[in-house]
Amino acid sequence: MIGAASVAQGQSVRLSARAERALRLRQSAAVAQSKRAAASVATNGDESRYPNLFATYTKGFNHSQLGEVDLTQYRALTHALSTQLHSDFEKIPIGYGRKLVNIESAFTFDLEGGDTCTFLGGHPKPANGGHLKTGQ
Repeated sequence: MIGAASVAQGQSVRLSARAERALRLRQSAAVAQSKRAAASVATNGDESRYPNLFATYTKGFNHSQLGEVDLTQYRALTHALSTQLHSDFEKIPIGYGRKLVNIESAFTFDLEGGDTCTFLGGHPKPANGGHLKTGQ
C-alpha cells in the first residue's frame, strides 16, 4: 500500500513524498533480508564429548566442589532454548539467588539491519580435547 499508511480502524493517511520513499526503501530492504539463509551453527563438540559439561560455559549455575555444573539446571536451560517458551525460561533454577537477565532477548527482532540469525557467528572455539588448546 504505497502512498498511504494503514491506521487503526481501516483509515488511511496520505504520506508525504519523503515518507513514501522511506516506506519503499524499508519494504525493499525487508524483502531482501527475508531472502537471506539462516547462518549455520557449528559447535566444537565439547558439550557432547564431556557429559559433566566441565568445558561448557555455565556461569550462574550451581556447581559441585569439583566445579561441575548442576546438570538439572543446565538441562532446564537447554530445554527452554529449544522450546523458546517464556514459561520454560521461568522454570530455569539457577544458583545463589540470582535470576537470568534478559535471556529471551535472543529471540527478539531488531528493526534496524538484517536479522541476526542470518549472520555468521564465526568459528567455534577449539575443542578442549583437540590438538589446539582453548587458551591459544
